[in-house]
Amino acid sequence: MAKTKEQTTGRKKKVGKISMRATLLLFALLPLVCSSVILTIMLMTSSTKVLNKSMSNSLVSIIQGTGTSFDSATDTNETILKAYASAPVVKELLLKPNDSTLAAKAQQYTLDYFSELDGWEGLYIADWNSKVLTHPSAPVIGKVLREGDSLKALQTSILSANGVYNTGIMQSPASGQIVMSMYYPVMDGDKPIGYVGCGTLVNNVASQIYDVSSLGLSSAYIYYVDNQGTMLSHPDESKIGNPVENAAVKSLV
Repeated sequence: MAKTKEQTTGRKKKVGKISMRATLLLFALLPLVCSSVILTIMLMTSSTKVLNKSMSNSLVSIIQGTGTSFDSATDTNETILKAYASAPVVKELLLKPNDSTLAAKAQQYTLDYFSELDGWEGLYIADWNSKVLTHPSAPVIGKVLREGDSLKALQTSILSANGVYNTGIMQSPASGQIVMSMYYPVMDGDKPIGYVGCGTLVNNVASQIYDVSSLGLSSAYIYYVDNQGTMLSHPDESKIGNPVENAAVKSLV
């Protein structure tokens, strides 16, 4: 059926009207669309900054909390060492080091006390000249740990500490492990007659307080470095005892 001229013209006019209407609608909506896109980008950027800031604050809080916990653990170990030294048998043995009955009693006390501790390398009683009188490892008993200037320096440091002398962190000559070495004097009046000493395992303390699972990040971990740049504790045990590789940490130490 043939279309009349009027029908064709009418359809063209109708199509033209729809196109114009769509064009006007597009121009009306374009600013709104652009604004929405810009706002979305701004919100995403803002959210990312907030999340990054929140994560940074969380990391700082965990690091500070871990440091405080490590200090607290050290204080606790110092208290434990002082309590060990306070037993009457310790002073009795130091006053009578050749008394075999007292020696056996003090050795059993040392063994029992040490068996209740977690993360300690050693615990012992020594006379003022650093001769070991009791120790969890029997072969160590009778050994002289220091002589000459080294002994004099230790004696001076112990008496100057006004409490537990904490030498800090070192590699144990006995086990090769990273330990914190501490000493506490035993006095007879104003006279030093000996001391008690110990080594606590740094990695054992660290492993109990460096949990970062609360962050929900599989790659997050904490490690410890001493002020010489030596790795004290790390999830990768092969790194422990070796120099730190991180450039930022090197600049700090």
